[in-house]
Amino acid sequence: METQRNTCQKNSCHSRDIRDSRYMRAESLANFGFFEVDLLSGWSYWSPGMYRITGFDNETPPPSMENLVDWVLPADQRNFRLFFEEVSQEGNIGFLEFRHQERADSVTSFEVHLEPETDDEGSVIRLFGILQEMSPDKV
Repeated sequence: METQRNTCQKNSCHSRDIRDSRYMRAESLANFGFFEVDLLSGWSYWSPGMYRITGFDNETPPPSMENLVDWVLPADQRNFRLFFEEVSQEGNIGFLEFRHQERADSVTSFEVHLEPETDDEGSVIRLFGILQEMSPDKV
């Protein structure tokens, strides 16, 4: 019986590893990453794909909202900030297109999708999001 239990535990771990590996491959193929922000505690999580497409250091915690806003093309920063504020306050699912400029000769388009989670009173307590790199555009 003990051998069967150990085998099941190993298979469970193996299945999780396969699932995680497939998810990371999907993130890479589709140029996307996902994130989660707990608005009550300030805790946040970024998937490996988020770090990869944004270029932030994956050895550090996810950046603050201000650091993320600074990463957005200056012309799009106001709309980016307002989008997150509106979803956080109103609790509606939404998406926004914005741009990031890594080099002087190229701008990359991104799309962010946000889905809020609310508590029993309807207040937004958590945000789940997907960020997808759409295309690098030559300037």
